[in-house]
Amino acid sequence: QKDIAEMQKEIKLATVEPLLKAKAVLTTATQTCLMEELKEIEFDVVIIDEASMMSIAMIIYLSSVAKE
Repeated sequence: QKDIAEMQKEIKLATVEPLLKAKAVLTTATQTCLMEELKEIEFDVVIIDEASMMSIAMIIYLSSVAKE
């Protein structure tokens, strides 16, 4: 029987691997902050939709996940 830690590793790998291979990842601004798997990825480009509705802090954070 697998222990919980091993199962959690498998779930994380199953979640991160498709994200790393994806040409585009669409997500909400909040999900980008909450989902640990997304925090580990550095994106080439980040497009922020409806930025005028977000706090400056959220925009700065979302900008920080881009490579350039």
